[in-house]
Amino acid sequence: MSLQNEMMEIGKERLTQMKVFLEDLQVQMALGKAEARDAFERERKNVNEYVNDLKTEAKKTEKNGKDYRQILKDKLFVFNTQISKEAPATKRSYDQWKKNTLQSVYELELAMKEGYGTGGYSLQAKLDAFKPKLDAFRIQLALGDFEALEELQKPMEDLLSRLDEMAEKLNKQEKASEKIDTFAEEMNHSFDHMKKAFGELFS
Repeated sequence: MSLQNEMMEIGKERLTQMKVFLEDLQVQMALGKAEARDAFERERKNVNEYVNDLKTEAKKTEKNGKDYRQILKDKLFVFNTQISKEAPATKRSYDQWKKNTLQSVYELELAMKEGYGTGGYSLQAKLDAFKPKLDAFRIQLALGDFEALEELQKPMEDLLSRLDEMAEKLNKQEKASEKIDTFAEEMNHSFDHMKKAFGELFS
């Protein structure tokens, strides 16, 4: 389950708890406004703390995820650019291309390793499926020579299509993180309305 889904489930659970509390509060209001006001204030503080904790954790997780996604996008772009270049025509240009391509593979692998688990479950699943293909390409490239360049064409085409899939997944995750921010803002807005309504009730 992705972090966004977990946070949404926690938020829904908390809202259900709040609904039960409000029903109890209606019963208490029949018993006396002072008790109800105290109970409301206690619960308001609890909900406010929970929302603030949720926002803080979401921002921290989102910042880490956003940083990782940006690094990964940059490394994927460099790798994509490198393997999309026109095939080298001479042994010398092949050697330089091979060196640069291997360097971009190493940097991409390092970024994938350092951020493992940071980008969410679905992105991680895509990366886990991509890694063996990348490893096979890296080994084939490292062991190959100029005469074997044609043998690299099919693995490079496969990697290019997978790079497109991952770029799409990264873009979807950025949109999902925006939804979390919207959810947190709506929670605060709803709580402010509820607070105002109860304030008018107790006045």
